[in-house]
Formats: sequence, structure tokens, C-alpha cells
Amino acid sequence: MEVIKRKWFFISLAYIFAIYFIFIVMLKGGQPTLYIVLLSAYVCVTAILFIGNIVGFPGLVLHAFFKKEEKALPFYQAAYKLGSKSSQLLSAYGLVLLRKGEAAQAKEIFETALAHNRNYLYTRTLKANIAICDWKLGDPQKAYDEYLDLYYFPDKEKLVDYSLDNLEVGAELNPSFTEQDFLTMGFLALLINNIDAALYFSHLALLKSPNYAAAYDNLGQIYFKTGDKEKAKEAFDKALELKPTLIDSLYYLALLALENDQAAEAKEYAEKALAQPFNALNTISEHELNRLAKLVGIER
Repeated sequence: MEVIKRKWFFISLAYIFAIYFIFIVMLKGGQPTLYIVLLSAYVCVTAILFIGNIVGFPGLVLHAFFKKEEKALPFYQAAYKLGSKSSQLLSAYGLVLLRKGEAAQAKEIFETALAHNRNYLYTRTLKANIAICDWKLGDPQKAYDEYLDLYYFPDKEKLVDYSLDNLEVGAELNPSFTEQDFLTMGFLALLINNIDAALYFSHLALLKSPNYAAAYDNLGQIYFKTGDKEKAKEAFDKALELKPTLIDSLYYLALLALENDQAAEAKEYAEKALAQPFNALNTISEHELNRLAKLVGIER
């Protein structure tokens, strides 16, 4: 069945040519009923072969155009069970699962899509998503290494160091990398305590997109972890200036306010953080949010 699916484009061309030859050349346009039967047979076989993609398509519409992830999910689930191997459909399904915190199942979906993918652009995206799954499954070192492999693919010369004076070199090394890719690399580097790389890739994200709020949040978390609380606050404030609903920055500003005995300000930040929609791709966990709520006296 899978072999037929992979060759269906060429089979379709041959079938259409055969219909044309029989109906136009041999029958001179006669017997329209036969033409309808042959065409209907083709449509039916195509629908049977690609029923998973057909079932999943409404999910893509709900997800991409109406931002209705929860409503799209049943269509994605049905499509996967029916054997869909569409990279676009499975990528979208996997991302929904990642946001819901189901990293193990998301990884399975991405790996299935990767095994059947023939589009280079999707290959890179799928591998990056698998790396994020590995991070969420508790292995940030593996995730960082996988991202580095993508960054240096196919055999680029590796960076000598992570000097902020050489940001242009890093950006030119792999022009296909987006600000979000560099953001992720910076955060993964932070998780494995590679501070120089964390700073470098976070600044690369800002080089790509100077008003990228999440990159300032990255910098804030780096400074927070290294003990430079003043720089951390500046970075988090900048992140919120660009995106007032950034839950991660709100969380850390609440912690900084608590450290400075500013209970009212901490509670205000915490309330704003708790009011934001949470998903598992946030850099903080729901457990950390709940703990913050207790610290500032908010009942959940």
C-alpha cells in the first residue's frame, strides 16, 4: 500500500493517459458512461489510499486559519490512525501534542513524519521538533546536540568560540536558521550550563529580530541564573515592553520582586502570569507557577 502511495503521482499520470487514449482516440468521444465510470473509479481509489489526509484536512483548516487547536485534534488523531503520512499534517498534530505536554507521543508522530518525508524544509523542521521533544522528555543535552547537528549541517566549519563580536559569522553560517531556532538553541545551552553559547545564540536571535521579546526573556533567564539580577530585571522588563503577556518574564519578575521584599509587586506579576494561557512549551512549568501562587498568597 505504501509503495502504491509513493508512486501514485506517476500511476495517476499513466491512468489519465490511458483514459484519454481509450475515450478520445479509440472511442472518438463516444460512450460517456464508460468515461464517468473510469474517472469515478480513479477518484474512489485515490480517496481510499489517502483517506487519512482527507480526514485530517479539516483539522489543518481549523488549526491554521481559526486557531482552534482543540477542535483540530480529533481530526489529526483520526488521520494518524488511518495511516496519514503527510508531513504537514503530522507536524501540526505533533505541535498540538507538544503544547499539551504529551512529548513522548509528539516525538513518535514527528519520527513517523520524518521517516516518510521527502521535503528538505520539513526534514529540518521535524528534526528540530524532535530535539524539543527530547528536551521536554528530560534530556536537554541530547536536544542541544541535535540542534547543533542541524546548525552545522551538512558539514559547516564549526564556530571557534561564542564571542559576541562574531555574531554576523554565526548568522551567516546557516542562513536558514530563524530567530526561533536561535532562541531555542540559546535556552538549551542555558539548561546545560553553557552560558557563553546561551548568550551567543540568544543575541543571534535578536540580530535576526531586534524586537523579539522571547530573546530578551532568554537573556533575563541567563542573567538570573548567573546571579546578575539587575541585568536580569532589565531584560525581563524589555521583554514585557515588547510583549506584556509573556508568562515566563512575568514569573521571573515576580521572583525578583519577592527577593526584594516587594510583596505587592510580586503578587501583581504573579496574577498577570497566572492569567495567561499556559502550554507545555513555556520555559517554566505549571508546578513552578503553582508554587509561585502559594508564595504570593494566591489560591488556585
